[in-house]
Amino acid sequence: MRSLILAIFSLLLNVTNSSHALASSSSDTSSVDIAPFDQALTFAKTSKQYGSKTILVTSFQDNIILGRDLSKAFINGERDAIDLFHRYQYDQIQNMLNDEQRYPVTRVPSSHLGLPVQLADIHIAVGTNYRDHAQETDVTRTPFLFSKRVTPTPWNAQVSSKSRALDYEAEVAMVVLNKVEYENTPYRVGFMLANDLSDREVLMHHVDPKDIESGKGFAQGKSAPGLLPVGNLFVIPNMSDAFLSRLSLQLSVNNSVRQQAKVKHLIWQRKAIFNEIWKNSGRTWAFNDSQIQLLPEPHTIPERTLILTGTPAGTVFQGIPFMTKMRGVGQWLLSGMKPSLQYHVVERYLSESESNYLKNRDLVTVRAPFLGTLKNTITSPTILETQTISGTTGD
Repeated sequence: MRSLILAIFSLLLNVTNSSHALASSSSDTSSVDIAPFDQALTFAKTSKQYGSKTILVTSFQDNIILGRDLSKAFINGERDAIDLFHRYQYDQIQNMLNDEQRYPVTRVPSSHLGLPVQLADIHIAVGTNYRDHAQETDVTRTPFLFSKRVTPTPWNAQVSSKSRALDYEAEVAMVVLNKVEYENTPYRVGFMLANDLSDREVLMHHVDPKDIESGKGFAQGKSAPGLLPVGNLFVIPNMSDAFLSRLSLQLSVNNSVRQQAKVKHLIWQRKAIFNEIWKNSGRTWAFNDSQIQLLPEPHTIPERTLILTGTPAGTVFQGIPFMTKMRGVGQWLLSGMKPSLQYHVVERYLSESESNYLKNRDLVTVRAPFLGTLKNTITSPTILETQTISGTTGD
């Protein structure tokens, strides 16, 4: 009985309260501030159906991208702005603005934009890296790292999920431009806007409630297809830290603001994040019946990896209310203490809070000056898709 009581109170002390605050309506997303060229290079790329043109962006006003078509800069199979940067570097690309004949001015509707660069499908994320988000979820010891294993999707892609608890997380993502070797910190990185969407149902069933900061369960809850839409602009600053300190984030659901923060309030900034990556490079987690490490290659961060820097306060999940935990404990005791206390507490929480999470036809909009916009509509899978996901098609 003593061990039973200790188990109950251990769980209760390590998972937190929930509530959800809505703010005023979001601001217009048809225009985006573009950084001056002496501070940053900004790129966009049209989707394949519109020619896959890489554009050096000069303005983004009223849903129109204005910039220089860099098609003639590509040689030897180069694909996108990262390849161009490897060849030409910062100053040469900046000077392309002076050659209008070779790099003509082009106007493109923002609806024609796709992924601005190709990206890896194994990424690194930082949890609770804003103090206010850490406090609302009661994970206050330190930020922590986890792996997100999913192919990024475009800024306007639909997000299909059968989760009872699909949550949003607006984030600034650093983009690794060159392979980074052990214990190094790249001075220059790219930046993109991202939504680190989470299936809280899966995450809560796999997390270690006695050690949230271990990152256990986060790869499972964040790696389903479609859970990583990224922005329509790709930015390479001249000075990474100065640029990062100027950024701000805003996320709204159906035009009601849920998250808003200045990125300078990150607990771990660029250098600290890379230091922590190297400290945790050999750490392993369970994922889909196998063990994974933070890095797909030992002591190396591959080119085009996203490093998600963290989300501010205002996510749907803000812990599990105390009385919900107690009702879950009651269900666990009535069930004969099977299958587990955690299972019953999570299921009770989901039954009480499911309506707060993202639903079919919700529009999630993320924007940031200099980084562009995300506009993703939530869709529920069809019956056939749901059967396929759950493995019950009968084939």
